[in-house]
Amino acid sequence: MITTAVAVTFALLSFLVGCVWVFVSADLFVRYFYEARMVALTHLFTLGWVSLMIVGVLRQLAPVAFGLKLRRPNLIGIGVVLWIAGVIAMIAGFATLAYVVAAIGTTLLLVAVITIVTVLLFGFGGVRRDTAHSHLLSALLYFVAAASIGAWMGLAKGFDLPLPTVFHRVLFAHIYLAGAGWAGMMILAVLSRLFPQPHLRQPLQSKIRFAAFHAGLIGLSTGLLTTGNWYGLFGAILAVACMWYAISFIPVLREFAQPSDRSTYFLVSSFGCLLLVAIIGLWMSLMPAVRTVVGIQLQFVYGFVYMFGWLSLMILGMLYRIIPTHISKLLSARGTAAPATMRRAFVDPRLQVAVLILLLLGLAVSSAGILRQDVNLFRLGWGTWTAGIGGFVAGLARLGIAVRRILSTGMRS
Repeated sequence: MITTAVAVTFALLSFLVGCVWVFVSADLFVRYFYEARMVALTHLFTLGWVSLMIVGVLRQLAPVAFGLKLRRPNLIGIGVVLWIAGVIAMIAGFATLAYVVAAIGTTLLLVAVITIVTVLLFGFGGVRRDTAHSHLLSALLYFVAAASIGAWMGLAKGFDLPLPTVFHRVLFAHIYLAGAGWAGMMILAVLSRLFPQPHLRQPLQSKIRFAAFHAGLIGLSTGLLTTGNWYGLFGAILAVACMWYAISFIPVLREFAQPSDRSTYFLVSSFGCLLLVAIIGLWMSLMPAVRTVVGIQLQFVYGFVYMFGWLSLMILGMLYRIIPTHISKLLSARGTAAPATMRRAFVDPRLQVAVLILLLLGLAVSSAGILRQDVNLFRLGWGTWTAGIGGFVAGLARLGIAVRRILSTGMRS
């Protein structure tokens, strides 16, 4: 539980710091080129927010939801400590152009990833695997591959080591392995356990969709890392598989909607963003590559919506469900019953709807600002998004106050 608390806390802090950093550095998002500050900011979200949040939650879900038999779970805690140190070093290194420090950070991250993944992989021993396990296993393997390429790029930048091909192709392979292979497949693994109907109702289609996803991702990554120019075809296959996942999950999620909890809206909106990103990805894969300013800005929007639409909305929706449940378990372990009012302090339908509207509106306006290269429009959109995050944090604060009251009442009694 301590490992999860540390990972989730650092992830939320990374997210809040990143949101402020984006607003301050809005000019980075309306340019058509990358720079070191953008690398630092991007990894604050990808490693500090998304990936560490997944690891923290997985520490609890792996034994319970997936039945993994973790033999040395304390090693995950050591991995999280190395992870946090690596993230700080990497972000500080790129933000200050101290590339040797950044390289050391990427190396620490690789060690952390290998440590955590090794513990989880050994946990599969003796477990009868199903569809959710297949998604989980593949996500972990993609994680190691993405971390290895990321460490290679970090060392190449810090110590002038050669890369297997030109930088931008290695970069995109790393992005797809991490974003689609690790984070995307991990989310699908968790959802396949919580909402298993898509692969139970249509098992053959589920197998084809799973195979298409991997064929597309592996072919795309291989093409990018070599001199082949055929990777666009595999990118199209990956895009179609993602569209198929979204279309399959959205109806199931709607069936599980709860009148007193609007978290399902976040999950459905997240898959809607994945569908949009997949459509853009399909278009970019099949159309001839034209390096215009608009085309490059569209790539920014493509990654922007994937990060904040698909991944972030999904995590926020899951947190609305996970946090109250785990706090109730903690209170029960202390011999204190959690009243219904505690959950309602955080899961307030009206506040949830307001938060989601602000997030979606902010995402749309920010994307328009990127496409138009209008920094003021982008700041307006991001300010709206940040207001939505403020509503989410307000719910957390209300929950914290409710828990404190419960504990203080229990101590007096």
